[in-house]
Amino acid sequence: MKLLIPATLALVAVASSVDAQKYCGRDDFKVVGDYTVYNILWGEDNDKTGGQCTEVTGSTSSSVSWKTSFNWAGDNWPVKSYANAALKFQPKQVSAIKSIPTSMEYTYTYDGHIIANVAYDLFTSSSESGEVENELMVWLAALGGPWPLTDSGKPIKTVNIGGVDFDLFQGMNKKVKVFSYVAKKTAYKFSADLKKFFNELPTNNTLPQTQYLVKLEAGTEPFQGKNGEMIVKSYSSKDNDKTGGQCATVDRSSGSDIAWQTSFNWAGDNWQVKSYANAALKFDPVQISNVTSIPTTMEYTYKYDGNIITNVAYDLFTSPSIGGETAYELMVWLAALGGAWPLTTTGQPIKSVTLGGVEFNLYQGWNNKTKVFTYRQEHGHELHGRPEAVF
Repeated sequence: MKLLIPATLALVAVASSVDAQKYCGRDDFKVVGDYTVYNILWGEDNDKTGGQCTEVTGSTSSSVSWKTSFNWAGDNWPVKSYANAALKFQPKQVSAIKSIPTSMEYTYTYDGHIIANVAYDLFTSSSESGEVENELMVWLAALGGPWPLTDSGKPIKTVNIGGVDFDLFQGMNKKVKVFSYVAKKTAYKFSADLKKFFNELPTNNTLPQTQYLVKLEAGTEPFQGKNGEMIVKSYSSKDNDKTGGQCATVDRSSGSDIAWQTSFNWAGDNWQVKSYANAALKFDPVQISNVTSIPTTMEYTYKYDGNIITNVAYDLFTSPSIGGETAYELMVWLAALGGAWPLTTTGQPIKSVTLGGVEFNLYQGWNNKTKVFTYRQEHGHELHGRPEAVF
């Protein structure tokens, strides 16, 4: 990669905060990194005067912070809504999942009486895109005495996971078999491996390990509540690959360019970046208004066996001051192999441009408090299954 940069180069910009905005519609949602935060109002017809609004308050590369507020009356038995953060991932057979590390910390406030839970909700199917056949819930809270679906009214097992005691109930929701782990005491801070809840299902009352995990959500289901508010300080779920690795080697360098290579083996979930081998330029920061140009060249090859999900990208960061925190990130993806996807709040490009003879779509998203702009090439550079290509 060759970068020719004038002495007056600047990477300095104005700081920006998280683009927080409430959304209150029945099926409204916001995409933030690896999560989609929903404001689902599936039972609102039971209370025509009630409502709920949700707001994303922050995110990192692996977690999201959000809050929801509601007022619900009506009958005390139907769930009115389920504000939740859903993880984006490729469906995977339960038997192939090594672990699902998760953590959540939240507060819950309300006036007077409330009936609500705080729960993880995981769904499985016999195929990657088939109908849901099993549901596994993990209730961290049962505020006001809501009751899980149960055939017998009694727990079928008691377990301790993540330092929390749970009673396991089993019931049916039409054709869907539902397992509910209900915490005996409210857990406002929880960290554990969700795979353990699958492992703890009784051998005589379980789900097939060949089932695919197709959804993983976490949020709150209120039945009734006045001025209810759940503030999720931090939530994350992931499936790390502990067996992979990467190495990099510098082949040669001169005063103006460098040649290097990297090799890797990564499995795990397909939504999490595992590494970033890169060549970083050394320079003194100066303001963007003083930058006349940043000429660059790069030529590379990419080899792999089977499937791959990766990008080839420039990554530029700006700050409101020299030595300050990053406020903006600008990425230029020369390749999006295997359908890799940038951070985006809408899932749609905000602009299309041609630079250096390459067509790019521009996306905008957030990484915690950093506003991220990503130019993603759309044609002509993806491998489309070929084992090797030169760009």
